[in-house]
Amino acid sequence: MTSSSQPSGHPEATTYMTPASELPSTLAMAFENPSSTSLALTSGIAHMGHHHHDLEHNSSHMHPNRPRSKAPSVISEKFEGQDRSSTDNDENATVNEKGDRPPSTFSSSKQGKILDYPEGGFGWLVVLASFVVNFWAFGPNITAVVALGIVIASLGFIVASFSTQLWQLYLTQGLMYGFGGGIVFFSSISVTAQYFEKLRGLANGIAVAGSGIGGLVLAPLTRLLIAQVGIQWCQRIVGFCILGFMAAIFPFIRPRVKPVKGGPIFDWSLFKIPGFLWLLLTAFVVTFGYMVPIFLVPTYCREKLKEPATTGANLISLYSGINAVSRIGLGVAADKLGRTNTLFTCCFLAGVSCIAIWSVASNIQILTSFMVFYGLFGGGIFPVVVAQVVGVERLSAALGILYFGNVVGNLLGAPIATAIMQAQGGEYLGAIMFAGFTPVLAATFVLFVRFRINKKVLAIA
Repeated sequence: MTSSSQPSGHPEATTYMTPASELPSTLAMAFENPSSTSLALTSGIAHMGHHHHDLEHNSSHMHPNRPRSKAPSVISEKFEGQDRSSTDNDENATVNEKGDRPPSTFSSSKQGKILDYPEGGFGWLVVLASFVVNFWAFGPNITAVVALGIVIASLGFIVASFSTQLWQLYLTQGLMYGFGGGIVFFSSISVTAQYFEKLRGLANGIAVAGSGIGGLVLAPLTRLLIAQVGIQWCQRIVGFCILGFMAAIFPFIRPRVKPVKGGPIFDWSLFKIPGFLWLLLTAFVVTFGYMVPIFLVPTYCREKLKEPATTGANLISLYSGINAVSRIGLGVAADKLGRTNTLFTCCFLAGVSCIAIWSVASNIQILTSFMVFYGLFGGGIFPVVVAQVVGVERLSAALGILYFGNVVGNLLGAPIATAIMQAQGGEYLGAIMFAGFTPVLAATFVLFVRFRINKKVLAIA
């Protein structure tokens, strides 16, 4: 749900000059997700001067005598006063009698709350913009923050082409690219949710499918570029592509909720929302195992099955393609069957696939079946669940905290799995079990959120 230049899960992969046959999959992983560390840091930058989540402050200036309302969400609305809807209706009647509307470029929102969702129209352009962001990368004040992220992300690759030592790659293609991509990622995902309610899962699924398609397309592309012009010019070309594509979609990342300046870097009041802490635990635990197959399958394929390195790279591309298509399907399922229901299913079956299929993969056919199955349930719907719990107006702030929870798992998950493998004399079984049980544990945390929303077992929630 991680970053730019990602290290191999193989214990011996400690040098920069990876064999050319494996470089494409390594570079492709750079586009799978932005660094969770970068995303966490980004949340601070993106909210230092302006926040979605402190929108009630804006309404106090518009209506100084009116009590401040809580941010809307499926869970938190249950705890609001019963007279809120009547108060809103009274004010709407007053506005209608006067025959005018309050002047604002954010005409579809009131008191920081979205009153209606277009369910299409310009919203599909927002989805396209978010798709491109996820394709290339993986702050509500759009003219400060998103443009800055685009420049930083593209410069990360361009400057990386001049690196001569490993630590320079960490700072450029790692930190700069992940940090800049994280800035744009936050804005694109949060703004997409503001245009859809009934179709929010589908819209989010299409948007985040960009990461899977990016991995699928960029693997052969980087292989071709490296063969034709070398790795340095490959990085430069990719950097300029990031700049060009993201600059093209920049005008479409347009929020419908007016951003409000001021407020803390982290909105700690989010922890008062029932279910948010369980979401944080889910985000913290699931990432320990989520990326382990992506790191270890190529080496497993080479060392255990004695397949060429290109076969492992092709399996990663296959995973990316399957995952891209499945994210759209999972988005539809989330809208029809319930968003927390779908997230639980994804976490649980992804873990079970590691335990039941990968652990017995004695040939390339079984391993391929595992990668297909894992790709089908590889996630991508977490943001819509977060929006369901905290409300779209506070989504960006919530994602900042939740992706901060990803940091430890994303940094330590693959190294822990590799350490387990080394402790077992190079055997993969312990690492596979680790990769499987962590998503299953995360699925149990999702259940707590699910039953806070609706206690009926078969309910759509």
